[in-house]
Amino acid sequence: MKIKTIPTGPIRANCYVVYDEKTGDAAVIDPGSFDYYVQSATDGLNVKYIICTHGHFDHILGAGEIKDKTGAKLLIHRLDEECFKSSRANLIGDFYFDKEINLEADRLLEDGDEIAFGDIVLKVMHTPGHSKGSIILIDEKERVIFTGDTLFAGGTGRTDFYGSNPTDMRKSILKIMELDGEYHILPGHDTDTFLSEERKYYV
Repeated sequence: MKIKTIPTGPIRANCYVVYDEKTGDAAVIDPGSFDYYVQSATDGLNVKYIICTHGHFDHILGAGEIKDKTGAKLLIHRLDEECFKSSRANLIGDFYFDKEINLEADRLLEDGDEIAFGDIVLKVMHTPGHSKGSIILIDEKERVIFTGDTLFAGGTGRTDFYGSNPTDMRKSILKIMELDGEYHILPGHDTDTFLSEERKYYV
């Protein structure tokens, strides 16, 4: 598995282009835009999926353009599907007064689902708290977790938005901490970390 990390959009959300080097099959996780850097990162790859760890605007703004260009399927947890239509749910009105988002999901995810492309399998874990439908994506073979805005280096996502819930967030964080062994954590913003480091704060 190869990973390209591209900070995107007004809040510099981390977009991840994940691909199988042998087949060129790829997924784009949390496209906050489809700017030059994201386009360059996907050139030459067979983008199968666009996966949104949650539906806030800074993680989905580029999804429509990528879908139009590549024909990739757009995936999100069913409880965040409303973010593809509702400015209240996706929070875009907090930053842009003249923009709206109108997307259609091709697949609605559930806890325990698997997303396979090339030789890569990402397992979905539902981790509500930051939003109702927040998820993390676990590659058990490579020991990598894409945590969206659930878990950051030294902190968690905000729980004061529409659809947020601090009690759910705590339960989700403890659920992540209970995973066996070490994982490389790739969050939705800022720097990467490791699960062993984050356990110091929560276990």
